[in-house]
Amino acid sequence: MHSTATSLDRPVPGPCGAPCGDDQFAGTISTLLASRICHDLVNPLGAVGNGIELLTLGAKPPGPELAVILESLAAAHARLGFFRIAYGAPTGGALPPRQLVELLAAVTRGSRLTAAWEVAGDVARPAAKLAFLLFHCAEAALPLGGHIAIAAEGGRWRLQAEGRRLRVEPGHWAALSDPGLAAGFGPAEVQFPLAGMELRRQGRRLEAEIGDTIRLTF
Repeated sequence: MHSTATSLDRPVPGPCGAPCGDDQFAGTISTLLASRICHDLVNPLGAVGNGIELLTLGAKPPGPELAVILESLAAAHARLGFFRIAYGAPTGGALPPRQLVELLAAVTRGSRLTAAWEVAGDVARPAAKLAFLLFHCAEAALPLGGHIAIAAEGGRWRLQAEGRRLRVEPGHWAALSDPGLAAGFGPAEVQFPLAGMELRRQGRRLEAEIGDTIRLTF
């Protein structure tokens, strides 16, 4: 019986077969983990939806408590779809604009935040992933709500966020240019270093203007 020894010192291959550095490998693992979690949650949520649909088929009209459940289920589906694009592996075909518009409308429904997707045509998944990560960064700076618009022209993307009061934590935004500064960040700030890592992975340069509004060009 033969055994095969595997060296643990050699570079870890990335998703395309090329060796990964520590940061790139950590980013790959996090996206795969997010994809796995989202994938495993889809079926249970679908089963809940099917069960609720059966309840509505009864002779007795559904009460207000059922409406609350349906609303919460729709919100969970929307967040799951958003997270799958923002935090999951950017694999598969391009995304149609209608899907992205509907996702942003769904995740902001019932909140004090509105969103505008002003990108024409289908969008490659890596580009959508980066746009959604930066959307999540901008959302964190709008505690009282506001408006976030995303547009693209000539290969360059633009995100503009404005609201009644911005809450900008310089340390969080610094992680967009240097993800290594994220030591000590909590779960609520994870989008900042992940967006910074995705910017590096895609070879994009971020220009940020933060004052009364937030303007990001990448």
